[in-house]
Amino acid sequence: MIANKTHFLKQEITYDLIDMSGVLHHPNYLVLSERGRTAALENAGLAYQEMWSNGNGLAVFDIHCQYLKPILMGQKVTVLTRSLQLSKVIIELEHRIIPTELIHTASQMGFVDTHSLQFSKKKIIFSAIVKLVSVSADTLKPIRFSEKFIQALNIT
Repeated sequence: MIANKTHFLKQEITYDLIDMSGVLHHPNYLVLSERGRTAALENAGLAYQEMWSNGNGLAVFDIHCQYLKPILMGQKVTVLTRSLQLSKVIIELEHRIIPTELIHTASQMGFVDTHSLQFSKKKIIFSAIVKLVSVSADTLKPIRFSEKFIQALNIT
């Protein structure tokens, strides 16, 4: 989320997320992406509940995703989240889900230098580009990001 940083969140696929074949049900790839996004914002000092309480929220208005490989029950994966484009009203994020063994840290979540992530694109399980717009908590109409949001994410 912060310039040149990628947030990671490790997850294990549990029974409640799979379909009858034992594979992660397709909408739950987006659930994992949302978990990664929420954790990344919180780690940057921007808790969703606090943002909404202060009158500023986020609304998804565009998602493009690719389901590249199935994820099985019990599989350990890592959700990577990084900002691609930032403006005063829109944030564009990239989410990638990869096997956890590609992240060499004992931590369950945190930020890493984007350039230190070295893995083959063939290892990516799921990829999504998500655009979110800043909205007023009262009217749900687009508004500028709060100063706290801009400072936390180094928006220029």
